[in-house]
Amino acid sequence: MKKILFISALLISSLLSAQTPNMPFSQNFDTTTPGTIPAGWTTYSFTVMGNNHGVGGTQAISTEMNSTHTVDSVTTPPIGPLASTSIISLQYRIAENSGGIYPQQTATLVAGDQIVVKAYCTTPPYSSFGWVTATTINTASSPPLASGLSFSTFSYSTSSLPVSLTGDYVQLRIVVTRGSTSTSDYFLDIDNFTVGNSVAGIFTNASNPTTLSIYPNPSNGNFTVWLKNYQANNPVEVNVYNFLGQKVKTVTEQGVVNNQINVNSLGLEKGMYLVEVKSGTEVSNSKIQIE
Repeated sequence: MKKILFISALLISSLLSAQTPNMPFSQNFDTTTPGTIPAGWTTYSFTVMGNNHGVGGTQAISTEMNSTHTVDSVTTPPIGPLASTSIISLQYRIAENSGGIYPQQTATLVAGDQIVVKAYCTTPPYSSFGWVTATTINTASSPPLASGLSFSTFSYSTSSLPVSLTGDYVQLRIVVTRGSTSTSDYFLDIDNFTVGNSVAGIFTNASNPTTLSIYPNPSNGNFTVWLKNYQANNPVEVNVYNFLGQKVKTVTEQGVVNNQINVNSLGLEKGMYLVEVKSGTEVSNSKIQIE
């Protein structure tokens, strides 16, 4: 009996050690040795790269897609425990390397080029579900998959997963696919991967979500918020929060011109910020890096 209890204690201890709380989770890859990946991550052939592959010339985790390398993936360690307000966020860039200083030119994206974010719950009973698709970003999605010399920001609420994982731990997998008709050889760079809990009161209306894009991102001056599916008859309010949850800037527009709102970043220190947009009953959020 003592032996059984001892073995049971070891099993429970190992499970608890594997599920060490690590929220909020953040990885910018800057302290990882180039040519490797962070501890706890797994991959087919992604690797951390410097030489301008990261935001602002820093490091990122990257993979090069070409005619002989059309699918790749990278997986995080277990992350949690999640809250009902947890947000997955990352910055990505797709760009060609034509020689010289990277990046030099954008890639031509086609149908079939895509990034899929998958989730696997590491705690029963949902662990039996296997990997489930959280979202797909491609040329037909809204906002669409983007290629450019600057980074795009992607955010996703874990409350939109097929099952509620509040209090649970998940691994997240990013799967990139190069379209079969593509003629572009390009890098996918991923930086500033975070999973955190959104500021209280911020939510996304899933029935008709406001699409929110921010550019340039990163920004070292003013930035522009681009909106789609917002309620045009209502004032639009843009709130900027630091990661202590403190509101540091508010911009209100009664009439939005060309679906765009310009925000002056004067007075904001360098770092990552949460941008919340309110329009009537619609609320959406994204992140911006101020440099």
